[in-house]
Amino acid sequence: MSNATYNDGGSGTSGDGGGAGGSTRARGAKHADGHGQQAAAHPGTDARRGGFDSHAISTDTRTDEQLLSGYRAGDKNAFATLVGRYQRELFHFLVRFLGDRAAAEDVFQETFLQVHQSIEQFDPQRRFRPWLFTIAATRRAT
Repeated sequence: MSNATYNDGGSGTSGDGGGAGGSTRARGAKHADGHGQQAAAHPGTDARRGGFDSHAISTDTRTDEQLLSGYRAGDKNAFATLVGRYQRELFHFLVRFLGDRAAAEDVFQETFLQVHQSIEQFDPQRRFRPWLFTIAATRRAT
């Protein structure tokens, strides 16, 4: 696989086997993890800068809820895996929801910041995905 890049159209991988892209982001910056996969972080950022093991991101088979529990216990790669899993889906939802790619990037980042800040409030008996998308939709209003 060639080095994947983020092109605001959702290229790269998201931990679920997404396709590779070949064009560059709107800002012209290419970000790959050295293994030919999109780094799992906020769209357009390099996970290596945050100290995440991007190889573990694409191979982790834990459920979202198990990853969140792992992150609560101090596993930083678990958080990076969650970001990677939802990078494409959530970003595309936000682009459609907001109608603006730049705003979608901001809300994407704010959403995962809110997940981090509210992690103790998450009920592990519930599903992560609806909680994540509720946070994203709520962040739009702020």
